[in-house]
Amino acid sequence: MKPQPLLLCALLLPLAGCAHSGPHAPDAASRATGSNAASATARLERALRSALAANEQLSARVLWLNKLPAGAARSTAGPALAQLRASAAARRQTGLRVRLLSDRRQILSLTLDPSYLQARALILDHERLQRASLDGRPAGPVFALTERDRYQLHRPDHQLRFVVWQVTQP
Repeated sequence: MKPQPLLLCALLLPLAGCAHSGPHAPDAASRATGSNAASATARLERALRSALAANEQLSARVLWLNKLPAGAARSTAGPALAQLRASAAARRQTGLRVRLLSDRRQILSLTLDPSYLQARALILDHERLQRASLDGRPAGPVFALTERDRYQLHRPDHQLRFVVWQVTQP
């Protein structure tokens, strides 16, 4: 009995992608099926939320210290890190610090790109801030700030973590 070429192709096709392990190999999230795909997507969403929380903590610290801590690049990179660095330098030159008194953050939307390598988030922050002098004494009244920002996140080196790449106002 001679094997049918179409049947042979159908049987060998699923095996064709399994041996690929080069730099362009699909990652676990894009290969997963069924409940595995849901599990992989849930892990990526947790990584997204973790990156946003780490960036929020970093931003509050930079507001107060006017400098970037050593591990800043673990949660923030690219234009977002440059923006933090520039605003810290500008505040340092004016001799002011900003104390974050309270922050209520609301994630309005969180969208994972089909490539699983990028994501977008729309964040609404309600903050109470107070200016302070370099020695920490209050230098003005408490003021409320409501910001709506669009975050772009990237996944470096296909790891199971994201970094905030860019923050813009819509």
